[in-house]
Amino acid sequence: MLGFGRHSISGLRSSGANTCKSGDWVSILKSNLHVLILPASEYVWGGGREKEEYTPPYYLKKQGVACLALSTYESLRSKHSSFPPIDQIRRLSIRESTLLFQWNAQTQVLGGPPEVHLRRDIILASSAGDHFDYLKQLEALIQSQYKDESNAIFRPVSDSEQVISFYLDAEEFIEWEALVFNGAAYRLLIDSRYVVASEATS
Repeated sequence: MLGFGRHSISGLRSSGANTCKSGDWVSILKSNLHVLILPASEYVWGGGREKEEYTPPYYLKKQGVACLALSTYESLRSKHSSFPPIDQIRRLSIRESTLLFQWNAQTQVLGGPPEVHLRRDIILASSAGDHFDYLKQLEALIQSQYKDESNAIFRPVSDSEQVISFYLDAEEFIEWEALVFNGAAYRLLIDSRYVVASEATS
C-alpha cells in the first residue's frame, strides 16, 4: 500500500538531485494528483558504485514510496521553505510510475527493480483466466514501460475496464489488484485505485 501522507519528509533539502543526507538520495516527482518520493534513478538504473552512493533512505525500503496529495505537500511546504514549489517539480514518467508499481508491490512479489523476478511460489491464482498468462502480460508490460519516458497520469478505473487480481499465499492470504484490461490493452493498477496511463493517450 502507498500509505498516503504517512511518511515523514522533514529531512528533505532542495537540491539538483534531491537528497535527505549523505548517502540517502531520493527523487521528488509529481503526477497529476500527487507529489511522490521515489528512489533516485541513479540507484535503480545505475551500476554498482552508483547504487552504493545513491542508496535510498531506510523508510523507502521499509515503508515503500511516499505519495502525498498535492494539498498535503503544499501544507508541508508552508512549514518548510526548503521544499521546492510544485511548479518546479518534474512530472512523473511512465518509467517512474512503473518503478512505483514494482517498488510497492505486495510482499515484493516482483523482486527488486528494474529487473522482474516473480515470486511464483506464492502466486496461487488470478481472478479471471489462467494466472500464468496474466503474469506474462504483467511482466511484458513492466519491461515495456521501463523504456517509456513519456509523462504519466493516474486516473480512476473506468467502467469499461476489468480489474485483474492475483491471489498470494504469503504470511497471510492476499488479493493483489495489479492490472486492468479494457478488451484491447492492459494497464498497471496502483494501490487498487489508480490506473497508470500516458498523458498523451489518456
